[in-house]
Amino acid sequence: IKLFDYTNGIDSGNYYVVIKLPSYNVQIDGRFSVLDGAPTFASLSFSDTSTNPPKTTFPYGTTEVYARWAYANIPVGATVRRIWYLNGAVFANRTETWNAAWGSGGTLNHVKIYDYDADGLTPGKYDVVIELPDYPSARVTGSFTIEGNVGPVLSNLRFATTANGTPATTFAAGTQEIFAIFDYANIPLRAQMRRVWSRDGVVVAERTELWDFNKYGTSGTVRDISIYDRTNGLASGTWTVSVEIVGQPSSNARTSAQFTIQATTPNPTISNLRFATTANGTPATTFAAGTQEIFGIFDYANVPTNAQIRRLWYRGGTLVAERTENWDSTTYGSSGTARNISIFDRENGLTAGTYQVEFQLITPNHGILITTGQFTIAQPPKATNLRFSDTGNGASITRFVAGTQEVFAIFDYTNVPPDAQIRRVWYLNDAVFVEKTEDWDEAIYGSNGTARNISIFDRENGLPSGNYRVEISFVGFPSSLVTNTFVIDPPAD
Repeated sequence: IKLFDYTNGIDSGNYYVVIKLPSYNVQIDGRFSVLDGAPTFASLSFSDTSTNPPKTTFPYGTTEVYARWAYANIPVGATVRRIWYLNGAVFANRTETWNAAWGSGGTLNHVKIYDYDADGLTPGKYDVVIELPDYPSARVTGSFTIEGNVGPVLSNLRFATTANGTPATTFAAGTQEIFAIFDYANIPLRAQMRRVWSRDGVVVAERTELWDFNKYGTSGTVRDISIYDRTNGLASGTWTVSVEIVGQPSSNARTSAQFTIQATTPNPTISNLRFATTANGTPATTFAAGTQEIFGIFDYANVPTNAQIRRLWYRGGTLVAERTENWDSTTYGSSGTARNISIFDRENGLTAGTYQVEFQLITPNHGILITTGQFTIAQPPKATNLRFSDTGNGASITRFVAGTQEVFAIFDYTNVPPDAQIRRVWYLNDAVFVEKTEDWDEAIYGSNGTARNISIFDRENGLPSGNYRVEISFVGFPSSLVTNTFVIDPPAD
């Protein structure tokens, strides 16, 4: 009895053969393999679990090490041998039949060496040989090391407000979280770490837990241990922190250090924003048109040295000036009244309108504190609609007869401040004929209205004939200028 394929050859694979005599309920069976190629082993590696990444060094106290390797074309019934050497001497030797459930190809990851006693596997260098003795092509070797117990070392305990922050020993009042950062080496497997936080000699927090080897390994820097109070901030005082690996006699297995959180100071404040035209001037909310500078004066208290001051000046809801700078403790101190902050336009005067002002005190522990205020720069005075007549209430005339004795300049005006000055210039044939500047008479004119009593006259001889041009303006306000012309005819021949 035979299986054959004289054309293509028998397909590779694992075969199971059964020969029966059904009438007598008798059978025999057997297995054989037709290989696709020579059996091979490859890529031997080691890990502390069947699935973790490969490692070549394991800490003291490791209880089991898994061997992982790839295989292909393994025949049914093959013999597999695993030899583990420790420091050159055979430590474990096992020979067994290849398990059909493993298949002819894949990766094995369940084979391990172990010692579950308290100290784990014996420290030293392990060399491993895995092979199919009948197939020289199926052989892999590898090595790993179990470290000895040289004793854990904890060192350089320091403190910061973040895991990667700059270390310090003094922290401001209200600090919410302090990280204990320290270096470590030679941490044994199954080690326990204890941390104790004390304030002014009284234990505030204590914790003991297994060392997390998946996170920390055996050597490195711990940066994720902290104490915090994110509601009120940590209490002020002198804090002592100790960290140790439990049960280790060496003094290197523990470290301690101190830091201080400063006492709480009163909350900072900023208030009473008011405005004046000088640093020590009388506060007001309305200023004359053309005002060149307005000071924002405010009170403050308990301002920390690391604060910032931000000023926002709006006009009609539009931001017109903004500035942020560090608080000048040398100039201002922590409490007092600031008088040297202003907004100005010394060429044209500040633009008329209503200004909304917000001063912000930016503090690291108390957020942004705000004081606000409002003031108005009056609209500038303006003269309009200049016309001429022979009486204060007469009809508008642009050409007067020869011998006219008096011509009135009539004009409208708005927003004239009480302390304004009015300037009139009368030109005759482009030469200044009459010029006069005088204080605005608030009692007579008010701030808005029509002026009808300003005139030029010669009641004896009559005004000269010619082309007249008149300019009327309020001193200091170039935009207030109004001008117009009229003619006095020459005498008839």
